[in-house]
Amino acid sequence: VNCILAQRLVRRLCPQCREPHPVLPEIDEELGLRTYQPEGELRLWHAKGCHACGQTGYKGRSAIHEVLVMDDAIRRSILKHDDAGVIQEHARTGGMRTMYEDGLLKALKGVTTLEEVLRVAEETPNGTV
Repeated sequence: VNCILAQRLVRRLCPQCREPHPVLPEIDEELGLRTYQPEGELRLWHAKGCHACGQTGYKGRSAIHEVLVMDDAIRRSILKHDDAGVIQEHARTGGMRTMYEDGLLKALKGVTTLEEVLRVAEETPNGTV
């Protein structure tokens, strides 16, 4: 095994009618959004609805995903039967982005909404989905 891929589908915002809204400071603080967009105004996007999307505000789907690349440290942890937290720590040290983080990035870019990301990939206190 060289890598493990996990993905979930979120609804894609309609590019014709999506609307940006500034992020409230308490939302930024709770989710740490500034980590994902250090510069500029933080904006999240919302579905409005138009003729192109059948008044739903969404058109199509997009994947949010995470890829765990099997390096030597992760292989050793698996062979030692380490718990998932230890394995995830090795993966994060190696640069793995979680599905939740990928979703937050896509929400900030206007691909989907924060609500969609939280619906399919809510992060737990230890950083797992």
